Amino acid sequence: MPLPTFLRWLRPASLADNPAPRIQEQINPTAVASSPTQEDWYWGRLATGSEEDYFWRRLSDNWYQKDVIPSTYLELHNQCYEAYNANPLAFAIIEITTSFVLGKGVTVAAREPEVQRVLLDFWHEPDN
Repeated sequence: MPLPTFLRWLRPASLADNPAPRIQEQINPTAVASSPTQEDWYWGRLATGSEEDYFWRRLSDNWYQKDVIPSTYLELHNQCYEAYNANPLAFAIIEITTSFVLGKGVTVAAREPEVQRVLLDFWHEPDN
């Protein structure tokens, strides 16, 4: 894809005529990984490779299982979304809970004016 006119000064003329070769993976990352469907059964430390939640424990049964399997989660999520959009009682329950937790909204505040300006710029950025 050619550079826009206003950015052409960034790339020297010699590079503009000769495009760089495509980058390709040197190894197959799945060759050394376990079965990709393993995390469908257990979202544990061994399946996801995450060490940050090592000491996290469930309060319910199956302490070794961090969460429901993804297919069950997606099914429940879709049912909740459908209920929110189709059932006035479910809509009211969720909206009341949201209003109770968030109230009139969230305010981000910093002591330093420069930091506050950066926070507000980020907060009101349309892409965020």
